[in-house]
Amino acid sequence: MQLFEGLVNPKMVLPPEEWPLIMGNSSDICDMRTIVCLSTLVHSRAKDCATDDNISDSLATTKAAYDATKQSLVELRHLVEAADPDVTRVSPTSRLSSFLPNTGHAFHQRNLGIALFMLIVQNCVLQKYEEDIDDLQQEAYELSREVIIIAKKAQRYRPLGASYALLCLMAAYIGMTEVAARTEIMSLYMDYRRDFPGEKSMFEDEREMWKIYNLLRFGLVDETLLTTSSCSSVWDSNGS
Repeated sequence: MQLFEGLVNPKMVLPPEEWPLIMGNSSDICDMRTIVCLSTLVHSRAKDCATDDNISDSLATTKAAYDATKQSLVELRHLVEAADPDVTRVSPTSRLSSFLPNTGHAFHQRNLGIALFMLIVQNCVLQKYEEDIDDLQQEAYELSREVIIIAKKAQRYRPLGASYALLCLMAAYIGMTEVAARTEIMSLYMDYRRDFPGEKSMFEDEREMWKIYNLLRFGLVDETLLTTSSCSSVWDSNGS
């Protein structure tokens, strides 16, 4: 949750050396650079890409990371399916043997969910910098649909084993352009939020989601553009 808020909250624009505080003890330098580049793009203007080397380099890095993560989805999906106790039909003979398959499935499902989260956020940001966004919009729709499926299947591991679903559902809401699906995503999100009643978040309702949609796709932070009526009209104009 802090990761997503760090990307989109203008009060949390951090220099590269401070990102490890949010990311944790990650030793993957490539992933860290991807996050820093993504943050740069979120808070930059598309028209500055041609004159600012930092923005253009960040855009190239984000595109490469987006393509690489899409390629990794095949294996991630395979790992989830291979560990799914409903698919493998494991016949446990003890409490331990029944616990281990579910632990593996939850782990791989989480990895897939986080990959989908990153892809959707990268996709939405890239839409701000690309002229032809039809393919990106279709991919965002498909990725968001997959998040819905994962969030439903992750119910068995609630609360802690499915806590990542909140992050994924926030991204899915932003990536989805179909009204009925967005309603379903918001319903799932609010249901999962009940698992952590004392946890404070900047994403408490649909209006907050709309703010993030505007920021990621257009760089808009003007409060006058974030009314419920404008939310509905722009959603409808985007292919719902």
